[in-house]
Amino acid sequence: MGLGLLYGVNELGKGSSESGVLTCSPRFCIVGATINDPCFCESNVVSNAPCGTTEGGAPLNAWCDGKTELCQAGLSCNSNVCQDRDGRCPF
Repeated sequence: MGLGLLYGVNELGKGSSESGVLTCSPRFCIVGATINDPCFCESNVVSNAPCGTTEGGAPLNAWCDGKTELCQAGLSCNSNVCQDRDGRCPF
């Protein structure tokens, strides 16, 4: 009985992108796009997207592509680098 309870608690703690527990940032910005708009961003939403090929999104300063390699929730993919609000394209 103890092992069954331990298994159940472990499964509940994992979360999944389907249940909304693990979500990523769909925001993808091109830094220096134009002189008038130095940060062209495809989306201002910074969470609630499926995480693509990562379990919980790429961490701060990791590589991202805005399609299959998304940043963790709360980060922005700025010219293929995950950055927070202090990055090149603050949100």
